[in-house]
Amino acid sequence: MDSDSGTTIQTLKQLLRDFRNERDWEQFHDPKNLAEAISIEAAELLELFLWKTPADVRRSIKNPAFKETVEEEVADVLCFSLSLANVAGIWLMRGGVAHLLNQSFRSLLGCVLLRFELSESCVLQRS
Repeated sequence: MDSDSGTTIQTLKQLLRDFRNERDWEQFHDPKNLAEAISIEAAELLELFLWKTPADVRRSIKNPAFKETVEEEVADVLCFSLSLANVAGIWLMRGGVAHLLNQSFRSLLGCVLLRFELSESCVLQRS
């Protein structure tokens, strides 16, 4: 498969549960350990970009070997995140949609407040 278009979050979560259960790793997959694993894998991802400029990164990501390494680290972060969602009973889409709505509201509110502050300062300057 060359894209993610046919893969659902639920499918990935089930594959990860099956993978974990086949290896008897459930004993290690508690929220604390999984959160630590996410942090460690995210740090490994970040390390790939350490000391690179944005232009360096754009060039590097075109290199198949570098891109594959980035994909592996992103997949590790994703897998541990989905595993945490599994054990904690987190419904990712509800959380994701809520986050997007919250960010959209904050952005809209910021624009409204900025306009209010600008109009207030214009009124104050006219006085």
